[in-house]
Amino acid sequence: RMRGTMDVSYGHDTKNNFMVIKLPFEEISYKLKMIEKNKISGLLKIKYTIINGEIVLKYNISSKNTIKNLYSKEKINNKQLRALLQGIITVWDLVPNYLLDADNIVLTNEMIYIDLNNDKVYLCYNPSYKKDFYLAFHDLIQGILLVVDYNDLTAVELIYKVNEWCNSGNSDI
Repeated sequence: RMRGTMDVSYGHDTKNNFMVIKLPFEEISYKLKMIEKNKISGLLKIKYTIINGEIVLKYNISSKNTIKNLYSKEKINNKQLRALLQGIITVWDLVPNYLLDADNIVLTNEMIYIDLNNDKVYLCYNPSYKKDFYLAFHDLIQGILLVVDYNDLTAVELIYKVNEWCNSGNSDI
């Protein structure tokens, strides 16, 4: 269900850190312009250039860390879990307003970022990536079950409710 593999690298300039994803030129679309020109809350800011017939997407990840890095060291508590779920749902709710497809949101723990200054969630939108949003969300929840703080009963209850919802086959968020 997922198209292609992603060519991901990282870089920085004098002020910012970037995650860089390269796409074949034929992947250029209105979606790229939409995510570059609009400030869509909860999506990583992006700039793109075309170099040697390849599209180079630069996502600004300054002062952000992936949930994979954050929750490999510490367990996720109720407050963090609620912020994460709310962040994902907010973006899912917003993207159709920009004629964008939620299936292009990369919902993996190494592509979901948290701003370390304000705990805001940022997702990666990649027009050449496609995975059913609900399946991706379900897979993400399966991973979070492993890193939830089992001493935080509210977090445990919440993640199990969300997991139950995912397993029910219901697709109304």
